Amino acid sequence: MLILFAGTNDGWGNYVINGTKKKPRNHEKIKVLRGDITLGDHITNHPNYRQNAYSIILSFKGKPSIETMTQVLTEFEQFFMHGFEAYEYHFDAVLHMDTDDYHIHVRIPKFNLYTGTQLQLYLDKKDRYRVNLIRNLIDIKYHLESPQNNRQLIQEEQDFHTAQ
Repeated sequence: MLILFAGTNDGWGNYVINGTKKKPRNHEKIKVLRGDITLGDHITNHPNYRQNAYSIILSFKGKPSIETMTQVLTEFEQFFMHGFEAYEYHFDAVLHMDTDDYHIHVRIPKFNLYTGTQLQLYLDKKDRYRVNLIRNLIDIKYHLESPQNNRQLIQEEQDFHTAQ
């Protein structure tokens, strides 16, 4: 499994549900696993930060079962959000089954719903090690293919996309 982080502002909900004009989504191949997308859009538009939400992708090799991916998502949330109560944050997750490798899009607005302050959940320099540990634990538990075992394949994919 790969775990990728980015920041996002408005438009996340529309993108994960509807896609783009050039590449619309087949609604039969997406599934909302967690959260209320409309509420998440509203919360994301509330704060005035440079990037109002964390956009996280949990990418799987192949097509694991929906049950497995749901369990992985639950464990990822428990480990990643450790130290926060569920009422302090909003968590959206949408499963995409429209590619050869299934993936889950996660959005967490950078807004603490309880305190009204900014949620600072991830800084790559400090938190990459923690996220890698979470990923490794989940990979082992669910017998998922680890990117550590496929460094050459990942490098080849990066080279291909860079050349494009």
